[in-house]
Amino acid sequence: MTHKLLPGSPELYHGTEKSRPYFEGWYFKHVSEKTGFSLAVIPGVYRSRKKSEDHCFIQVLHNNDSYYIKYPIEEFKFNANEFEINIGGSFFSLSNIILDIFSDEISVKAKIAYSNQTPLKTSTLSPSIMGPFSFFPGMQCNHGVLSLNHDAGGIIIINGVEQDVSGLSGYIEKDWGEAFPDSWLWLQCNGTSKKYGNYSCMCSYASIPYAFLNFKGLIALVMYEGMQHRFATYNFSRVTRLVKNGRNVEITIKKFNLELIIKAVSPKASVLKAPAAEGMARDIRESLNAEINVSLKKRGKVIFEQTHSMGGLEISEIDSIIINKAHHI
Repeated sequence: MTHKLLPGSPELYHGTEKSRPYFEGWYFKHVSEKTGFSLAVIPGVYRSRKKSEDHCFIQVLHNNDSYYIKYPIEEFKFNANEFEINIGGSFFSLSNIILDIFSDEISVKAKIAYSNQTPLKTSTLSPSIMGPFSFFPGMQCNHGVLSLNHDAGGIIIINGVEQDVSGLSGYIEKDWGEAFPDSWLWLQCNGTSKKYGNYSCMCSYASIPYAFLNFKGLIALVMYEGMQHRFATYNFSRVTRLVKNGRNVEITIKKFNLELIIKAVSPKASVLKAPAAEGMARDIRESLNAEINVSLKKRGKVIFEQTHSMGGLEISEIDSIIINKAHHI
């Protein structure tokens, strides 16, 4: 599996004709706690070992229903210098998206503009959320965080019905590589509160194969009041507790004098198609209305705490990375 190594530009398309098997997908999330509206759109591309199976796609998640719309690979177009991609009649960038999606199951027409984006803080040695791992070739799955929080507005029409988009908050990330990990936990929430202003939290914990090694990889971040606290394998953060009960999960992370505790409760979830070595053939479940409580402590004192009712949550085969198993949380 070969793809471009672009450590400082995670948003760009990394694939090549020789990248096989290979996937790349961008995740645009829009939710409103005010109205309960949720919409996630995932444009992506999959290149198989067999060229005849190559295709691009757009996945849509709305109100705990999911849809996978498949397009010929020739309908995937990208700008090599800045993030702009087209799939069919839809367009995606970091400042706006235009959706023109039609299938037997769903139609979506939308023009959504983004403003007040909060990018990830980076450095020379940590050019993306993956830190120094950004420079490692051959990772099974790479991750990028493109906007921690932004305002979203415009027009969204789903199955002929115009949606109430007041109070929309947006978030953008992406993944690329050969396949998703065998097991992982992912959760995310963002919005605006009276106490903290714009805030955001994301956490990904997974079983990571690399060369002859297999390790548990962590990336997590809490943003509020203009500050960003990052927790990751590469900055000596560690998961000290991870328990689940069905679709409920709790994770505790420590880094020096900081402790991050995240609890998520998810009554419903949609089925998503995820990349595996044999194709986009793996079913995973994702919720867009998980209730997520985030508590950040410094020397035992709470410095940030927020509960969000429209969080994203994925739990996939995480028994192998569970720490402190429990039947009830």
